[in-house]
Amino acid sequence: MADAQRMGTRQAIYADLESGTRTITEFAISLIPGLLQTPAYAAARLRSEPARHSDRFDPATAVAARARRQSLVLAAGGPRYEAVIDEGAIRRRAADPVVVAEQLRHVIAVCTNHPSSVVVQVLPSDTSITGHSAPRSAYSIYRYHDPQSSRAVAVDTLTRDMIHTDPDELEPYVGLHSRLKAAALSPESSILLLRAAAESLAPTQGASI
Repeated sequence: MADAQRMGTRQAIYADLESGTRTITEFAISLIPGLLQTPAYAAARLRSEPARHSDRFDPATAVAARARRQSLVLAAGGPRYEAVIDEGAIRRRAADPVVVAEQLRHVIAVCTNHPSSVVVQVLPSDTSITGHSAPRSAYSIYRYHDPQSSRAVAVDTLTRDMIHTDPDELEPYVGLHSRLKAAALSPESSILLLRAAAESLAPTQGASI
């Protein structure tokens, strides 16, 4: 419990959910997903929401724990990771522009360095989603290695995370995600958008978009 309090109870829950996964599928609506965040971006986000944390919360411990979660997901034999990121999360200045630019470049680097296990797609703001779907929150879908191929969904809310394991509650998210993936840019086009967004925030010398 002490470690959970220092890293944040919510992050401890996600670390438990990620253990033993075969695939992790996420939709991010307003921020870059935690499993793709740089230390600087993560630290900025943690500082911005002090009310979400207890008095024993330690930002440095939380950032280190997030980095550890990332390393486990990206390690050989780790789960396949797929994310659909709303364009609003790409454009939003959720930290200093230089920090956000480096964050976007980090996402590109992760996708480039792990092409067989990490896939990121950007959902454009002006895209049409089948059925005029309008996702209401960020969520993560976990599929596990157990014989039952059990699944769980974590839904991000302002005050707490809701965990669903009932198939009747899971299936709407699985169906929604298939529609979001179909509406999103291809992974290749998503990389181009990420690169252009990073350059607009903090141009690199001699870079061409």
